Amino acid sequence: MNPRRLGLLLLALLVPAALLLGWLLADAERRRAALARERDALVRALAAHGEEGTEAELARRFAALPWRLVAESPTVAGADAQALVTRRVEAAGGELVSVRVGETEAGPPPRLSLEVRLVAADHRVLRDLLHALEYGRPAFLVDWLEIRGGEEGGVPLAVDLALSLFLADTDPRLEGERGG
Repeated sequence: MNPRRLGLLLLALLVPAALLLGWLLADAERRRAALARERDALVRALAAHGEEGTEAELARRFAALPWRLVAESPTVAGADAQALVTRRVEAAGGELVSVRVGETEAGPPPRLSLEVRLVAADHRVLRDLLHALEYGRPAFLVDWLEIRGGEEGGVPLAVDLALSLFLADTDPRLEGERGG
């Protein structure tokens, strides 16, 4: 292959990859900004109630916000996450085929992974499910998604998802306050 064509091919591959990376970075920044807004709202609420909390107090309260799952152990977190996924799939109108709880990655904050297989009657069910997963509390992150089927004629969608969920920090100083 001549060098000019190789250069053009490389450019054709790099441009979409760069665009995808830019979109992923922008999404991560949007999520970081949302978390910063939640943190700032918590600080304002504490100040409005006359609580000047120390840094540790603010960190403790922020850790308990509902976007992370609070559980006594990674095993309990896995069972709770499995139950949450089951409820959200059923509430959206989907049919759960399987949920496999993966490893817990060390934090901060710790992150639990899940692999989910389900059947959705149509795109509406899938849309409702993705909304419930990403905007429910605690929030799941959709790391990977594969959709099969859904052609004309009422063929249902077969959906495979890789999800992750942040766990609340397991700071031993907070165990008594969480009931752990």
